[in-house]
Amino acid sequence: MKNYLIIGYVLIALICSVYFKNCSSTAHYSYAYNLGKAVVWPVTIFKN
Repeated sequence: MKNYLIIGYVLIALICSVYFKNCSSTAHYSYAYNLGKAVVWPVTIFKN
């Protein structure tokens, strides 16, 4: 079960990074920046 959660998190991060690179206000930054942003943003939602 833990492996599926990790794989799901990575897949969501990859999909979001492509979205951030193509359609967001940070599209002019590099793909690595947007990938890092996509990896971190779910954590920022649940920080409370």
